[in-house]
Amino acid sequence: SDVTLTVERCVFRDNDASASGGSICLRYTDAGESFVTITDSLFTGNTALDGGAVYLDIGDISVKNSTFSGNVASNNIGGIFVGIYGTDTSLVYNCTFVSNRVINASGYAGAIRGDGASQTLVESCLFAGNTSNGDIPRGTRGSDMQSCSYSNCIYEGDLASSVDLGGSSQVAVGGGAGVDMVLADNGGSTMTHALLKGSVAIDAGSNPLDLSSDQRGIKYARVVGTDADCGAYEYGAGPAAGWVIFIK
Repeated sequence: SDVTLTVERCVFRDNDASASGGSICLRYTDAGESFVTITDSLFTGNTALDGGAVYLDIGDISVKNSTFSGNVASNNIGGIFVGIYGTDTSLVYNCTFVSNRVINASGYAGAIRGDGASQTLVESCLFAGNTSNGDIPRGTRGSDMQSCSYSNCIYEGDLASSVDLGGSSQVAVGGGAGVDMVLADNGGSTMTHALLKGSVAIDAGSNPLDLSSDQRGIKYARVVGTDADCGAYEYGAGPAAGWVIFIK
């Protein structure tokens, strides 16, 4: 039978797998497909042979308003892997990928990879400091992502092996993407990477799923300004009028 997994407002931290998927792994079987939904969650410090955080080789995945930070793959794909046997369309929307990496000297896709017959649509995401091919810094072949369709994303790195780069996608240059590389408590139930003042990611994204809040939850609007920011964190968002916060 098919497998359905729903993850909401969860934290996956410092998990380790000897094979694939440091936190979540759903492999091909003759029984059916896998359907995974991840919302408002954090994956950090997870390790695996392939797919440091998530590995899904059949079915489809929908990831929104989530952060992948400091996940490591010994072989390939530091963050998310989707593909091979899948034929459905997977969605990765309004997510942040920071400092995910691949150790293998010939490894690929520091942040995300889609493969096989499946199609992976990546929209309004932020990629910063992800590396592949050993310890070679960002800007090298496939350092961030491979074989997906991208729209309205901010990224650091080379996209030579990516396909169908559409929308108003941009390259972060000079000082980088303007994101705090330190994972921190910026409000809400999960830690995030905050955007810095003047970041190129501010108002550069989109909100294809009409989300009402960013990763931090209902108190933090998904759109502040003219458009949504790229990534899981919305700059300038805070508790809405009517909310009362008590600080001890």
